[in-house]
Parts: sequence; structure tokens; C-alpha cells
Amino acid sequence: MLGLTWAADWQQFSTFDLMSLVFNHKRLHPESSYTPSFRSADIDRLPYILAHGCDVDPTDTVLWVSRSPSKALEYGGETKVAMVFDARKLANSGQEVAADTASEELDRLSVQYPTLLENTDGQHLWLSRLLKSDRRCGTAYEEEYGRWIPGDPWAALRLLIILAHDASQFPHFESMPVANL
Repeated sequence: MLGLTWAADWQQFSTFDLMSLVFNHKRLHPESSYTPSFRSADIDRLPYILAHGCDVDPTDTVLWVSRSPSKALEYGGETKVAMVFDARKLANSGQEVAADTASEELDRLSVQYPTLLENTDGQHLWLSRLLKSDRRCGTAYEEEYGRWIPGDPWAALRLLIILAHDASQFPHFESMPVANL
């Protein structure tokens, strides 16, 4: 876990700076070769993250991640926690299959992807972990950012970064390294 302070608005934070921290973490821990996916949440979610390995409840529900740190930093409050996941340990929240997929295969897939949408082209079906009533279900947004953790969240989580505007917001993390950017 790392603490990071930044005086300006998080939207002005350089993606390069956060990626540099991730790649330095990977350099210091060479066994941690992974492609990062980012998610941020309000600092209030930290106790849950520390107990479960991610901020969603249950831990296999859909979570929204991005390969872009700046996109992830749009979420959470002024003081937030950024989660860096191994993209290989995440699965897409939805998938497209041919409309003529055998019913046995659809039954098998429905265990992980219970929602079925028919595409307007009649050639494909969209299977999703989201509810049909969720406006993001079957959209390009789900395809781009929707993921879930099919296994152990701790195996997927590679790094936590606490982001605050000044170091005094880290009183309970005395031993945590804090970088001032």
C-alpha cells in the first residue's frame, strides 16, 4: 500500500505519474508481472477492501475498471483509494455469442452470465452478469469497462494507492510510504 498526495484536482493528475508508480512497483516486485487495470473508490470503502480484496459486495459482482488511471480517478471522493488489478485475473462482465449457440452451451454460460439479450441483427446474443434493467447492460460501456473477479480477489489485486490532498490525511498509516507529487 502506498500513500500519494496531490494538491490539485484529481482530473489534472498525470496518468504518467500513476503509471510510473505502478511500473516502479512491478520493477521492485519482478514476480508481479501483470497488465494493470484501475479502479478507484471513496476512502470509506478501504476497510472493506482490506477485508475482501476489492470494494464491491459481493466480490464477484460487476466492477468497472479502466486501463487508464485518469478514467479510474474520475470516481471516488477527494480522498480515495485506487485499486490496481491484474487484468488477466478479471473477466468481462458480458460476452457475445452466436444466436444459434446450442441450448446446452447457453445453459452452461447462464451460470456465470444469467442475463440474455438478443441483438437487433438477429445473429448474436449478449450474455451479461448485469440485470437486464441495468441501462449499461449490453452497451459499449459494459464491453469497455465491465469486469468481474471470477476467483480470489486477493489474487487479482496487485496494489492499493491511497490518494489525498495532503499527508495529514494519512494519520493511521504512519508506516505507509507517502509520495508528494
